[in-house]
Amino acid sequence: GDVVIGGSVQPQFSVRATGSVTIEGYVEVGAYITAGKDIIIKRGVIGATTELVAGEDVMTKYIQEATVRAGGNVRIGSYMFNASVRAGGQVVVTGKGEGKSRALVGGLIWGARGILAKSIGSPYNTRTKLVAGIDPELVNRSEQIRANKQTCNEKQRAMLERIGVPSLDVALIKQKLAFCRSPKDKQKILMMVKRIAKVAELEQSLLKEIEEIADTQRKLALQTYISVHGQLFAGVELRIGEQTQIVNDDVGKVSFNLVQGDDEQSIQQGPYKGAMR
Repeated sequence: GDVVIGGSVQPQFSVRATGSVTIEGYVEVGAYITAGKDIIIKRGVIGATTELVAGEDVMTKYIQEATVRAGGNVRIGSYMFNASVRAGGQVVVTGKGEGKSRALVGGLIWGARGILAKSIGSPYNTRTKLVAGIDPELVNRSEQIRANKQTCNEKQRAMLERIGVPSLDVALIKQKLAFCRSPKDKQKILMMVKRIAKVAELEQSLLKEIEEIADTQRKLALQTYISVHGQLFAGVELRIGEQTQIVNDDVGKVSFNLVQGDDEQSIQQGPYKGAMR
């Protein structure tokens, strides 16, 4: 169910809920909050060892040096400083009440469906990295599939070694069967070949799923953007899909999105689009 905390979550404390978690105060250094749905924090979140994990959205006034993982959107009312944020939806930093150079500064900010902020970067901090157009859950799934594919390869090699052939070559296997001394030996090889074929079939299905994920990621990358309502400072690193760009000069009221050329993709800069709410 849902959990409501009337005050703050103290250092090193943990809060877990299958539903949403609402905190009226702050989340302090080293705290761990996990929720099946939303995490709503009325004040702010601090601490490099503090972690929030939400199945859906995370909403708070500010985040300072904490780690945030959200299946949905991350919405910050004031500012985000040196945080590690990964969202399956958008990351939005409205920058209310802050100076023109302080809305989103430092850290690694990953918004699968876009990043929107009042300002990004700072004249005094060039270590701000933004990632958009890549779904983190699909990245995790791809890594799992590749690990499973590696396991399939290892099993296949071991079974091929057991029947004494270097690969699933029909001619070699027929030759091996022809030289079997007994029907029992022949049956063992045939059973092993069936097992190898099943593993090979599984490997092909895993390859197909990897290709489907890659296609989904490519489409997402072409649909998303990074948008700055105010100032974007030089030194910020932008990544959309598989393309990366370093911002060389300070610029205001801009958006960046991925465009498909004849041979390759590139990041394009254009006028600001989005709505700061």
